[in-house]
Amino acid sequence: MCSNEKKVRAANFTAKEEAILTSLVKQYEHVLECKKTDAVTNQQKTEAWSNVAREFNVVNDSHRSEAVLKKKFENLKKRVKKKLSENKTYSMGTGGGPYKDTPLNDTEEGIKDILGPRAEGFQSQFDGDAIEIEIPETDDLQVSNEMIVEFGNDHDYSSTVKPSATDDIENNGDKNWKKYTPNMLKRKKSAALCVNTTDTSQGVINKKISQWAEAKTKLEERRMEGVLEEQKVKLKHTEEEHKLNLEIKKTKSEFELECMKEEHKLKMEILKLQKDMLLKNVKQ
Repeated sequence: MCSNEKKVRAANFTAKEEAILTSLVKQYEHVLECKKTDAVTNQQKTEAWSNVAREFNVVNDSHRSEAVLKKKFENLKKRVKKKLSENKTYSMGTGGGPYKDTPLNDTEEGIKDILGPRAEGFQSQFDGDAIEIEIPETDDLQVSNEMIVEFGNDHDYSSTVKPSATDDIENNGDKNWKKYTPNMLKRKKSAALCVNTTDTSQGVINKKISQWAEAKTKLEERRMEGVLEEQKVKLKHTEEEHKLNLEIKKTKSEFELECMKEEHKLKMEILKLQKDMLLKNVKQ
């Protein structure tokens, strides 16, 4: 049977909500964007989306369910891929007219980083219409010693470079690739490939989001304390008002009782006077 109840449409995501969602997914991208589909990985993905939904609702004002956030992020990825595809199509167009480019905002740039090569696809190694960019030879570049010293002081990659099993062969000048076997592919990467690519800006954003979430939690606790204190004050005020009403009613009852006694006493005196007057008249 079909239900006649209409689904209530939620409000559209704001740019702020999209940015928060993207930054939270960035923290769990190693799990959420993993292509494995085994039971353990699926369980990890479910737990990761639960964490994203919980942290999102702590920071955000309006509540969003886990399914809604998951669907929204899928739509964001589709939107980014569509923009990049259109830009690539326009860049290779031959129909004339002005060049058309749809820039990506900060949130979409973050999604592009999460997607990686999947966003635009890999470069063709054989044939294609891609625009070739000529890179000058190293000998034509003029680099001063001061630039080298400054770069070396600012970027220390000594802690991130791992020893390679092929370093000895490269240092000895043995470039005979016929000696390489498939088992050598399982060795560690070359030192030139082991470069630290930590995104410090994303770490700062995640830290700020954690601080906002903590501040909002403390604010909510203070608000609840204020609500409890307000309820206590209202309860005390109600008790005092009730007590005062009881005293007023008691005083009013006592005053009415005294008035009734005085009235009764006066009536008795009037009756007594009337009786005396009747007796005098009878005697006369």
